[in-house]
Amino acid sequence: MIKRPRTLAGMPYRTATTGAPIPELAIAWIECEVRHDLNCGSHTLFVGEVVNAGLRRRGEDAPCSGWEDTRMSYGG
Repeated sequence: MIKRPRTLAGMPYRTATTGAPIPELAIAWIECEVRHDLNCGSHTLFVGEVVNAGLRRRGEDAPCSGWEDTRMSYGG
């Protein structure tokens, strides 16, 4: 059986300690776990605790990902 790399929106990723996907192109990341959720009427405010973070050293020619790379949209 051929093992295929895990991808999200076509981008390879690895799994963080919380189970969240971290894109292989990520230069830095912060993992949080939700500790509180506060109802603020029309919105909910989530309070998180940082449980892991990292910084990967790369050359200046490292590619940058943009919002359009996520294939998500913001309707706010």
